[in-house]
Amino acid sequence: VKDRSDRISLTAAHIAEAIGAGEETVEHARRAGYLCKADLMSAMVNEFTDLQGVMGREYATRAGEPAEVATAIHEQYMPKGADGRAPETDAGSCIALAEKLDALVGCFGVGLVPTSAADPYALRRSALGCLRILQERAYSVSLPDLVRLAIATYDELDRGKLQKSAQDLEREILSFVGTRLKHQLSAEFPADVVDAVLAVGLEDVLSVTDRVAALAKLRTEPDFDALAQGFKRVANIIRKQAADVS
Repeated sequence: VKDRSDRISLTAAHIAEAIGAGEETVEHARRAGYLCKADLMSAMVNEFTDLQGVMGREYATRAGEPAEVATAIHEQYMPKGADGRAPETDAGSCIALAEKLDALVGCFGVGLVPTSAADPYALRRSALGCLRILQERAYSVSLPDLVRLAIATYDELDRGKLQKSAQDLEREILSFVGTRLKHQLSAEFPADVVDAVLAVGLEDVLSVTDRVAALAKLRTEPDFDALAQGFKRVANIIRKQAADVS
């Protein structure tokens, strides 16, 4: 638990810097990450597991920690489900992202990958939680960069624990998170539109969502089919020329 707290603390501070938060928020995120799992050692949370995070906030407040730190400790588990509230503060959002990314990296890194029948570590929920935080907090930050941050933290603090290369791990996690995003967007937009946008990559989740909405709207325009056919012809010509050159 202490190792995990150290990783979350470092990753959360880096995420705070990545979203352009001020120095005070960076330090609040770092401190909250260090304390975020302390309440798991208490008899209260051991008896009433639903109070994890809630008791952490109360203990931190009574210990004299800044209100921002106490709130961030409570927000680390948000959103708790598909309809749960996302964190409302930057420090809490950074802790929540770091907590979920750490779970994804740790589990995928030792082969604990969810299957169609089982997801004992709730990694799908962690992936969807990351997406919702980026979307609802409107953070225009690179998802691959965040994944690389979490992997780098493992390499720095717990070298040797991960059983896969950083490149393979990044690819697997981004594919997993991308599938969650595809399912999320396909509930609102045509699946082929979502596939077309996701084929470009997951560099910016906010941008992906906006581009899917824009393409779905453009698709209803009367000139869209002719435009699409023109682009397809150009792409085929370029592909054929590239093949001839090689």
